[in-house]
Amino acid sequence: MTILRISGGLGNQLNYYFYGKFLEKKFKRDVLFDFSLVDNDWQCMNYLGYFGLSYKTTNGVDTRGYINLDDCKSKDDVLNDRSKNLIVHSMYRHPFYFIEKTTEFLNDITFRTDVIRDKDYEILKRITESDSICIHLRRGDYYKVKQTRDIFGVLGSKYYSKAIDIIKQKISKPMFFVFSDEPDEAVSLLDLDTSFTVVRHNISRTYNFLDNYTVFRKLKYLMKVMNPGRLEKAYNDFFLMSNCKHHIIANSTFSWWSAYLSKNSSKTVIAPLIWSSKRTSADTVPSEWIKI
Repeated sequence: MTILRISGGLGNQLNYYFYGKFLEKKFKRDVLFDFSLVDNDWQCMNYLGYFGLSYKTTNGVDTRGYINLDDCKSKDDVLNDRSKNLIVHSMYRHPFYFIEKTTEFLNDITFRTDVIRDKDYEILKRITESDSICIHLRRGDYYKVKQTRDIFGVLGSKYYSKAIDIIKQKISKPMFFVFSDEPDEAVSLLDLDTSFTVVRHNISRTYNFLDNYTVFRKLKYLMKVMNPGRLEKAYNDFFLMSNCKHHIIANSTFSWWSAYLSKNSSKTVIAPLIWSSKRTSADTVPSEWIKI
């Protein structure tokens, strides 16, 4: 038995889902999903159900005697020994490695539409009727939480300007749709004209510099309890983003997945060359994506 301790937002949860499928496929392990970390995180909710994905949960499984895979040096050897019960917190390789080896399970994904609002459908109509380009700017914790900023940094106007220029060279009449957790900052960062639409109505996360302090983050958990529909809006933005024909992504699993799931067979996707302080995009994105 293997228990996956799921953490993070929508993009990370999709990573974990395919990691679980990889463990089932390669090591023939039974995988259970544990969402306790997500349930106790004020900025996250369980998004997998929005994609029609099925999985087994722990539901009070007694984990005494389970081994923490993160503490094991030879992880493949441990995973191959199905007599050992494991708890897994993190992926021992980059998620793209697991996703590429389980692509047959991409067909499991079906977008839930009953939560899509009228405003979303208005934007969706414009997206589907144009040469639409999704631009995703990840700010929030990347900018205001030092621990996160030190790992991922913040992409600036130079990256987005260069990416927009590349798109304009490839597409004669592009229509840009800008998605961000801080849309006002996105407006100040980009040189906008009438071909740009800033999607503002689905903001789901809010950050400030007090989020560097654990006590403040725990207090903000009350926001999740009092307004559970707030976090659902992230899925609505993701739904719109994935319907765009081309993508300029941030170094974020949220925009990575929106581009990866786009059905446009001739899509152009532009990604930052430096993904984080730990890696470049060389082992993070498909080879055909443009890295700048």
